[in-house]
Amino acid sequence: MKTKGVFFLLAILLSFSGLSQKKAIEKKTPPPFPPPPPSLNEPWLFCKYIPKYKASERLKFYPFNKAVYVRIISYKEEVFTDTTNFFRDKILASDKILPDNVMSDLSVQPKVFESYLLNKLDIQSLTNILYNHSFRGRKYEEGTMCYIPRNAIIFYDDRGFAFEWIEICFECSQYKKTSAKVQAGDFCIGKYELLRAFFQKKGIKYGTENTN
Repeated sequence: MKTKGVFFLLAILLSFSGLSQKKAIEKKTPPPFPPPPPSLNEPWLFCKYIPKYKASERLKFYPFNKAVYVRIISYKEEVFTDTTNFFRDKILASDKILPDNVMSDLSVQPKVFESYLLNKLDIQSLTNILYNHSFRGRKYEEGTMCYIPRNAIIFYDDRGFAFEWIEICFECSQYKKTSAKVQAGDFCIGKYELLRAFFQKKGIKYGTENTN
């Protein structure tokens, strides 16, 4: 009887010892590495034209639904860390579109290199690029490590003042928005080339061609 009791006690002790060793091993085991990013050759990363939204529907996306004027520009880059503050403080300083003289603001903005005010047909083309070109499969956005933006899409209110913008670096395939509210669509592979061609067609060469 005593022998059985001793064996029973040993079994319990060995069981606790095994659990303790298992927990110790689990604590020492490093977490698994995150999955590697997908290859840029994956077909689902490329843009597919899906005419989901009509022109009138695309204008309901913010900030197009609040903008009275939309302008695309190029500007001379500088070395800076906070691009949003730089763009706001340096590029948009005293920026205002006047209905009777759209380009008058450029005289006080030497950093703005090229500028084009979009008409209704231009906006239709731009929104078609932004909202009707999307990923073929699941979404995944990742550009390069560099970021030297030279171009932007600027949105103006009824007073002619900029209230939102989308900053674009064609060289690095990166973009930034003024706020999370800005709906810019999916930046699938091919979207930057479509936007680059749009900018070039409107005479915006700097930042879309040779940057030297």
